[in-house]
Amino acid sequence: MNKSYLFRYVCSQTFVDEVSRSQDGTVYPAVRESDVRSTTIRVPPSEEQDRIARTLDSIFSRLEVVRQELERVPELLGRYRRAVVVGSLIGDFDVPEAGEVLLRSDDYSQVAEQVSALVPAHWSIARLGDIAQIQTGLALGKRRKPGVPLVDVPYLRVANVQRGYLALEEVKTVQATTEEIELLKLVPGDILMNEGGDRNKLGRGWVWEGQIDPCIIQNHVFRVRLRDQRYPAKFVSHYANELGQGYFFSAGTQTTNLPSISKSKLADLPVPLPPHEEALEIVARVEDGLARVERLEVEYQHASRLLDVEQQAVLEKAIRGELVPQVSLEVPAAALLRSIEQERHRVEAAGSKRVGRRYSDAATAGTVRRRGMGEAARSRIARDYLSSILREFGGSASARELWQRSELGIDEFYKALREEISNQRISESDDKERLELSDAA
Repeated sequence: MNKSYLFRYVCSQTFVDEVSRSQDGTVYPAVRESDVRSTTIRVPPSEEQDRIARTLDSIFSRLEVVRQELERVPELLGRYRRAVVVGSLIGDFDVPEAGEVLLRSDDYSQVAEQVSALVPAHWSIARLGDIAQIQTGLALGKRRKPGVPLVDVPYLRVANVQRGYLALEEVKTVQATTEEIELLKLVPGDILMNEGGDRNKLGRGWVWEGQIDPCIIQNHVFRVRLRDQRYPAKFVSHYANELGQGYFFSAGTQTTNLPSISKSKLADLPVPLPPHEEALEIVARVEDGLARVERLEVEYQHASRLLDVEQQAVLEKAIRGELVPQVSLEVPAAALLRSIEQERHRVEAAGSKRVGRRYSDAATAGTVRRRGMGEAARSRIARDYLSSILREFGGSASARELWQRSELGIDEFYKALREEISNQRISESDDKERLELSDAA
C-alpha cells in the first residue's frame, strides 16, 4: 500500500471521525491501538493510490507556499500598525521609516530633545505630570481598621489594560470604602497606563469611555487625567503606547519580582502637544488607519481558515475517489486486498525461502522475471509475456490464475496486462470474468 496515501488518509477528517466514534466518553479520551486497527479505510487500486498521493503532494506543496506567505502577514500588519500611529503622531507619513522611531532614554531633557526633533516646530513639549493628574490604584488585600464598611466595586487590573484597547470580558471586584471609590473612580477620558508586568507591558494602555460605572483601578494601573478635559486623551495614549515605549523601557526598574515604572518617572514622560484641532485631526487619521489594519487582519484570518478548509476539502475529495481519474483496467480494490492477504500468508509460510524464478517463453531474449524486480528489469519483460502464459492455459484463464502463474508482483502484473490489452494481444471475456487470447496474439 502506498505509504503517502495512507498518511494522507489518516490525516483526513473522515478517518478522525471514524476513530472518534470508538471513544467511550471518558474525561480524557485517547486513541487506542485497537481503535486504529479496527477502523476501516477506503482502499483504491494500488496505482490509483500512487496517482492520488502524487497529486496531493503537488497540491499540498503549493498550499504550503501560500501558508508560509500568510504566516508573514501578522508581523507585517504589526509593523504597519505601528507605522500608521507613529507616522501620524510625528507628522511624517513615510510609513516604513516612521515605524522604526523609538525614543530610548530615561532622562527628560534628552527625550524632550529627541521629540522636538521629530515633531513640527509649532508643537509644544510638556511633562506628562504638568498636563495631567496621575493617580495610583488600590492595593489588593489592603488592611483596614475593624468595622470599616466596605463595598464591592469592579476594578481594572493589568490584564484589562491592553495596548490600544481595554479587555473587559472579565472584570473582577474588590472591597473598598466609599472614600476610596470616590478617589479612584474612573470617568470618561481618563487614560489608563500599566505600572508593571513584563517589559512590554510598561506604560501600555488606553482611554476609559465609561463602560462600567462605578469602576476603579488597582495599584498596578495608573490613572492619568488630563487637566484640560477638552484635549483628546487618545492622542496622548497613542503617543505613550508607541513613541513612549523606548522611554518606559529605559526608565523602568527591575525589582526582585517584575519590571515597573514609578509614578515620578511616568510624570517625566515628555509629551508633544499639537494645537487642539490638529490633535483631533491626527486622532481621526490614526483611527482611520487602524480601521484599515483591522480589516486586513480580518481578511488574513479568513484566508487562514479558508486555506485549512481547502486543504481538508481536497483531502476528502481524494479519499472519495474524486481527485484523480480512475482506470477501468486497474484491479478492483477488493481483489487487491485479497491478493495482498494471500501473498502475506504465502510469504509468512515460506519464511526466508527465496521466491523461485520463472523464465518466459521469450527466453531467447535472455529475460528473467521474478517478483519484486525493479523498473529496469521490468522493462525487459517480453511484450507477449502474459499472452504466452495464457496460451499455456489453452487461451483462457482468470486474472488470478494468470497472475499466480506469472510470478509477477501485483502492480507489475497489472501494468503488463494493461499493455497487452492495449496492444490487443489479450482481451476480456464478455462477462469480464476471464482473460482470453485475442486474434492478434
